[in-house]
Amino acid sequence: MAESAQRGMITEAHPNAMFTVCLADASLVNSSFAGKLRTLYIRPNVGDAVTVELSLFDLSRGRIVSGDATSGDDPGAAQRVLR
Repeated sequence: MAESAQRGMITEAHPNAMFTVCLADASLVNSSFAGKLRTLYIRPNVGDAVTVELSLFDLSRGRIVSGDATSGDDPGAAQRVLR
């Protein structure tokens, strides 16, 4: 299945392990974790930069495939992402 990957930022966390991600073009996407992130117990927080794969069939849903290290005020952000 063909998918497109885009970068975005987590804006809201839902209680059922779903996240609302704001993409670069200001569209909101409901996203869940990829299986590899679940097995590694990586839990992103609101405000973290992530890479989302969007399905070509439904552009309002996606899958978080990786976290992106952000250069900012938090020096431990890269360690949290790569953990």
